[in-house]
Amino acid sequence: MVFIAPNHELPTRTWLSNLFSESPLSDEARSNLLAVKLGADKLDVGALVCACFGIGENTIKDAITCGAAKSVEDIGKQLKAGTNCGSCIPEIKKLFE
Repeated sequence: MVFIAPNHELPTRTWLSNLFSESPLSDEARSNLLAVKLGADKLDVGALVCACFGIGENTIKDAITCGAAKSVEDIGKQLKAGTNCGSCIPEIKKLFE
């Protein structure tokens, strides 16, 4: 697949793979794919960190960067990541480093 964009800002592979996980693709998703743009409802959440709640790396990084989360516990309270099976806690901890 080849993407061409005027501003050289292409979507991430994660966005693309998440888009193809939809079945079937909505008309809006199809248009966004052809236009190489993220839909308003399809933020690039990044690589999946918490499978239990579908929380991506970029979502967690955003919470850390904006100062809303200062610990793994804060991430759990705000996003639920790490509060079910707990297998993603080590990965969440790495995002704070």
